[in-house]
Amino acid sequence: MSFQWSCLEDRLYVTNTTKLINELEPGNYALRWDNTLKTFYLAKRGPFELPDKLYGDFSSIERYLSAFHAFDHNVGILLNGLKGTGKTLFAKKLCIESNLPVILIENEEEILEFSNKFLDFFNNPLLNECIVFIDEFEKKFCKDDEDQEILLSLYDGTSSNKLLFLMTTNEANDISKYFTNRLGRIRYRKTYESLPPEVIEAVIEDLLENQTYKGSVIEVIKDYIATYDVLINIIKECNLFNKPAYELVSELNLKKEYKFYYLESNSDKYKLTHPFKLELTLRNESMHFNRAYYPFRFSCSDGPIDVIVRSEDVEVLYDEDLEPYFYIGILHKEGQAITPKDKRYKTLPPSEKVRINVSSFPFLF
Repeated sequence: MSFQWSCLEDRLYVTNTTKLINELEPGNYALRWDNTLKTFYLAKRGPFELPDKLYGDFSSIERYLSAFHAFDHNVGILLNGLKGTGKTLFAKKLCIESNLPVILIENEEEILEFSNKFLDFFNNPLLNECIVFIDEFEKKFCKDDEDQEILLSLYDGTSSNKLLFLMTTNEANDISKYFTNRLGRIRYRKTYESLPPEVIEAVIEDLLENQTYKGSVIEVIKDYIATYDVLINIIKECNLFNKPAYELVSELNLKKEYKFYYLESNSDKYKLTHPFKLELTLRNESMHFNRAYYPFRFSCSDGPIDVIVRSEDVEVLYDEDLEPYFYIGILHKEGQAITPKDKRYKTLPPSEKVRINVSSFPFLF
């Protein structure tokens, strides 16, 4: 049987009657349920709009689209991280550059209620080589309620269609374990954290009217999770009242809560040998480790030493400039990774304890 699109005003149905369309044109379409006909259809939507100037790195788009066109199977992309750091902007730009039909999943209740019809809809050949875009995936499909498992067969590519699944999520922990480490379902994962320093500086240079306040904005933003919303509104305050950021921020609806990413050993004997994103959160002048254990690798004259540090054993201190640091006083004897229950370690004397300095940015402006 051959299928075509039946067009009724701005609605597109899969059928073989009435006004027919042979293929789906590039553009945006929202998936909707017709309760009278008991079928899903596509409702035309306007094009995505992007700001005149984009900040950040969009180079991955070419790689993702090249992979999708090269493979003969579905490709999943997960954009994960803080709200307001550019995930949806990246997704929209990818959709525009793809020149493919984009199906927006907006109403999950209909999908969950009519899941079989939903899967059947995507099995028809008219939907080959489309993007399925689910913004804020974890809010539409709850992991705890097993809603996400309804999508597994669709992601697995049980039909002959090839689809690009594009999802954004604010919390990676809200993604089902059945998606994790399954490259056939989600091939690429791009993580968004606080805005990178080069983006912060570019936004300030473009939007801050009085550039003499640039340093104050940079210093203030270090105390908070830097999102576009936070950064731009701090700049707006400076522009409106013509004052440095540190004179204005105390009455804004912000709380100090940020992560550090850069560690440095001040020991001549034990040097950290690889960079890593150690997640520490500062709340009310108290630092908290975000995980129970962290791996450290040091280099020394005897070769590399791997250490797993228990967060509960670390006391965070502050120097005279209120910069945080902590000491590591336990190293493994045999140069192998230790586990939390491993007793084969040595305790360093106080004079050899390794001080780890923590800073919020890996460079100076």
